[in-house]
Amino acid sequence: MIVIFTEEASMRECLKVIIPKLWPNSVEGSDWMVLAFQGKSDLEKSFPKKMRRWNYGNPHFVILRDNDGGDCFVLKQKLCDIAKPYQKPFSVVGTGPRAVLAPSGEATRCTPFLFIFSIWRSLWNE
Repeated sequence: MIVIFTEEASMRECLKVIIPKLWPNSVEGSDWMVLAFQGKSDLEKSFPKKMRRWNYGNPHFVILRDNDGGDCFVLKQKLCDIAKPYQKPFSVVGTGPRAVLAPSGEATRCTPFLFIFSIWRSLWNE
């Protein structure tokens, strides 16, 4: 199961359209799920609790966060540092101009077109 954490409901709605096209035979709720938070601060505060308490299936968490002009490498490394202690598989995906895909704690720089690819890769590796 892929569990995607987003900072807002509009991204959740977008992913609910995109994911079935990338993974046609998947079922929302059993193969994947998108949980939206109420902004960046709520995402950063709340996703660790969700990861820690998650006891359904064998999830791979994807943390999706806008860059908003900040240093994407630093931001994604911060999110990796928050998630890593829970010892559950995760990726961090950014949507800024220098988005970052960080598979389970190793932040690396990448280009924006990898945003959709990184979601697809998380689904494919499931």
